[in-house]
Amino acid sequence: MANSGRGYLIIFNMQDGREGSNVDADNLTRVFTLMGAEVHARIDDPSENDIRKVMGQIKKMDFSDYSYVAVAYLSHGSEDDLVKTDLEIIKAQKSILIPLCNIPSLDGKLKWLIMQTCRGSYDFLKQKAEGAVQLIKYPNYYAKFFATSEGMHAYRTEYGSYFIHSLCSRLESEYKNQDIISIMEMATLDVEDICKAKTNFRFIQKPEPEWNFQSKKFFITSGFSNN
Repeated sequence: MANSGRGYLIIFNMQDGREGSNVDADNLTRVFTLMGAEVHARIDDPSENDIRKVMGQIKKMDFSDYSYVAVAYLSHGSEDDLVKTDLEIIKAQKSILIPLCNIPSLDGKLKWLIMQTCRGSYDFLKQKAEGAVQLIKYPNYYAKFFATSEGMHAYRTEYGSYFIHSLCSRLESEYKNQDIISIMEMATLDVEDICKAKTNFRFIQKPEPEWNFQSKKFFITSGFSNN
């Protein structure tokens, strides 16, 4: 049986040319450690090979004693889930989420993908990210939290991004009492308010949480429970 509240975090941090990204990575490390998670790796400016290597190691692990695995990807991004590595373009869900959903010991456990990326148009889309469709063996219980909605930008400053700041603040204050869907929804409203206040209503950023479990709630401290 999973050790309730025991989590596992991986951070892929594209810091090159992204002011404040290291602040985001530090905040994630601090808050997830506070919540009792094990920070397995923080990879700065990862290549596609680095990501494959880490995810290959993860696929061989036994997560029987964990209640969730979270992967945070901090990067430039574009439509859907296209994101940059150091030199290549990859699909985050194909490269990260699908491998997690094919790990037997994560069947019935939360797989959480956190994406601090824009979802608008960038020049790097001249390159293509293609590949064969990968089948998912254990599709239950995953959550995705995108920093912004499709076709929109995600904003950050030298002090970090509005999205990661809001998520970490809500996790730190609410993780003992609220489920993660409620936390993501609260963080979404926080980001909208911060963006409006900081830009005097000139820009809008609306994070997009997504999950595939309706009959259960996931609590950081106790794992899944029925509604």
